[in-house]
Formats: sequence, structure tokens, C-alpha cells
Amino acid sequence: IRIQEADDDDDADGGDTITELGVQLAAREGELHLARAQKRLAFGELAAVEPDFPEVMVHLEKALPRELLGVWRPDCALEEMFVKREKLAGTGRHDVWRCSDGLGGEEFAVKEYLHKPDLRACLREAALLMRLR
Repeated sequence: IRIQEADDDDDADGGDTITELGVQLAAREGELHLARAQKRLAFGELAAVEPDFPEVMVHLEKALPRELLGVWRPDCALEEMFVKREKLAGTGRHDVWRCSDGLGGEEFAVKEYLHKPDLRACLREAALLMRLR
């Protein structure tokens, strides 16, 4: 987006337009946040009934291991979950990040899978870690 400085005559209209766009952007971001929260709640409700009704897996992610049902968040990015992120040095196929809330709380190591073919390996590793907890 490129914003040019308006002439003195157009200053009021340009400022109003930018303010209006900022308000619209904030509203859309709020709607997105709400929609993601609703999706997480619906996913959690499905996960809760899965032990009694295994057929709900049809509505969940394909081949999602049972151990991950309660923690799976398919649409989240590191930026949305963690304030502080530091990429750790390494030579593996996937980046590993040290993440935290930035307030001195618990720190996490997060392995990033960027390609869809790697999803199966990601799910296997995550399920294994959940079983080891």
C-alpha cells in the first residue's frame, strides 16, 4: 500500500479516508479473531464427543491422531500465539523456534512445518510428544 501526502486542501479528506480504512481494518481483524475462536470451540466440541462417536473424525482433520484432538490449532501462526520468537540455529529440514509470551512465562520449542507433505510427519511427532507427557 502506498500512501501519498495530500495537499493542504485535501488534508482533511485524506486523513478521514486513512482513519476510516484503519477502522475497517481493525473491524475485519476483530471478525477474523472471533471466527477463529468459534472454529476452535467447535473443533473442541467435536473432539470431546469423538471417544463416544468415532465417526466425527470425518469432520476433523484427516488422520489426526487422537492425542492431538484437544490441542490441534490448524490455522494459527507463531505470530498469533507468541509475542517473543527466536529462531534457533540448526541444520535440519525444519526451523525450530524458542517462543514465549514475552512476559517471563513458560518457554516453548516450536518446530515449524511449512510444506503440506510434511504434515504427516508433524502429526506423528506431535502425537508421540503428547503420549510422552
